[in-house]
Amino acid sequence: MHANVTSATVNHQTNTHKNCPHTEAVFRRTSNGYARIYFMKNSMNADVIAAFFQHGHFRIDHAFDIPQSIVQNLQLKDRRVAPGLYKMRAYKDFFIIDLEPLAKSHVIAYALD
Repeated sequence: MHANVTSATVNHQTNTHKNCPHTEAVFRRTSNGYARIYFMKNSMNADVIAAFFQHGHFRIDHAFDIPQSIVQNLQLKDRRVAPGLYKMRAYKDFFIIDLEPLAKSHVIAYALD
C-alpha cells in the first residue's frame, strides 16, 4: 500500500473572499477517492480554530475547487467542494476533514446570514 500525500497552502482568497484565512495543510486521498485534509493546530491562531473548527465540524463558507495539481497528484474523484459543515476528527496536534460529497459524508448544510 502506498500513501498518496501532497501539501499545499489552503487559501481561498478571491475578489469576493478577501478575508478568508489561509494555512498550510496536507492533502491525502480517502479510500473512496476523495480529498482528506490534515490541518496542524499549531499553524492556526485560536480565532481561526474557534471560527472554523467547532462542535465536531469544519465550516466551509464558499464553494471552491481543489487545485488541479492536487487532484491529479492524488487521483481524486472530485475537484469541487460545496459549502457546509463537514465532520472532523480532532487529535492532539491536528484536525482531519474528509471532503466527500454530501450523500457520502453526511455534510450538514447551514444558512448564511
